[in-house]
Amino acid sequence: SRTNPSTPQGSSPTDESKPEPSPAAGTVKVYFLKGEELVEVERNAEGADPLKAAISSLLDGPTSSEKREGISTAIPEGVRLLSSSVESGVVRLDFSGEMKKYGGGSAWVITIENQIKKTVTANSKGINNIELYIEGVPSEESLQP
Repeated sequence: SRTNPSTPQGSSPTDESKPEPSPAAGTVKVYFLKGEELVEVERNAEGADPLKAAISSLLDGPTSSEKREGISTAIPEGVRLLSSSVESGVVRLDFSGEMKKYGGGSAWVITIENQIKKTVTANSKGINNIELYIEGVPSEESLQP
């Protein structure tokens, strides 16, 4: 047996038994639309808080080259993140009123929520719940189809 007591278990740099790939160091995963499917793209987020960088990239929308590939977003232009918090596994995100300019339809509301929630869970560990607000009002009340 070659156990070295000074090496913490599982700290080997060649340990590839991780169950799911995490974004490359300095990048975040953001979810946009291609047709009706959610697709993952990576954004550079060197030195930034991964969750805030991911949401910021999501709100910036697809790049022009991604748009040429048919990638789009359900989130209206001009939406800003007013505040965010993570407490006891709950992420709370409060967006500006532009979020209400999505054009209507319950399917579109679900798509917006899915884009945000997939982006949050891809860039945060230990998240149990995600609460979305628009100018302080819960999205269930403020995003009506």
